[in-house]
Amino acid sequence: MLFSSLSPVFLVLLVLNTSIALVFAQQNVTLQSTAPQIVYSPSLCSNSTTGSCVSAWQVLNDIPGTSVVSTTGPVPQAGNIIPQMFLSFIGSAAYIYTSSLSTAIINVTLTAYPSEEFITHQIDSS
Repeated sequence: MLFSSLSPVFLVLLVLNTSIALVFAQQNVTLQSTAPQIVYSPSLCSNSTTGSCVSAWQVLNDIPGTSVVSTTGPVPQAGNIIPQMFLSFIGSAAYIYTSSLSTAIINVTLTAYPSEEFITHQIDSS
């Protein structure tokens, strides 16, 4: 075997060095609010949706070339469901940015798998 001729101390250092390299290997990923990885409830009314779409979530195109997802809260036509969004990811941090005009109170819940431990935090975006 390739590693059988190496000293135990060298193997420990090799494993430790590899582990440290993995810990420091970070990559930031930015998702647009219309990314398909984000699941909206009730469903998001997108640009391609006709005018008949009724949802608490709407895509606004106020700035050319930019799409922003917005909500004004539950709407009776969509069953008065409190607007929610879900995203699954593996990582060590999540950043949520809102508009300077936002007055939303955001409940964020992070769940660790497979332990099912979770933390919940409320954010006032105003």
